[in-house]
Amino acid sequence: MKAYVNSRGDEEEQVMAIANYLNMEEHLTEAATKEPQRVKELTSLLDEVRENRQELVKLWSDGKANPNHWCATKHAINTCYHLHELITNAARDNPSKVPELTKSLNTCFIARDKAIDLFMSGDGGGEVCERCAADLSMTRTPQTAITEPVAGDSERDEEIRIWVSVFVMLVVVAVLAANKK
Repeated sequence: MKAYVNSRGDEEEQVMAIANYLNMEEHLTEAATKEPQRVKELTSLLDEVRENRQELVKLWSDGKANPNHWCATKHAINTCYHLHELITNAARDNPSKVPELTKSLNTCFIARDKAIDLFMSGDGGGEVCERCAADLSMTRTPQTAITEPVAGDSERDEEIRIWVSVFVMLVVVAVLAANKK
């Protein structure tokens, strides 16, 4: 029996540590947009934080990771973390919102745990998303490497970047709006 046990359990603590790294990455990116004179310094720190997060994910997944499910897992982990922060803020500023936010957090935990199960399944195959591979600091194997660009890929990539940017902006607006209530 372990002499030290935390209330969440080691698995949940690892997930929360990853969430905190993801949140640090967000804050450093935000700081870089607010302090352009410090972009080089902040980008360097962002790279260090990302590398630390990548190492923690490798340790956590213990080589069982299916990188095809990393993006969904990462966003689910981060969403639960932000909901947790919203509950903390609501507890101080608007306690009547706590039950509603808690319900959302519990639903998020279910989705997060399903995404984690897929990520930890280790049965990935075929092409691995290049961005996921980079975000996990994986080297792409020849079977997953894209040898020839498909016609229209750059247009599709640009469209994906636009939709991701819109999504991120909507999340930021939602969080800011929730914090102002």
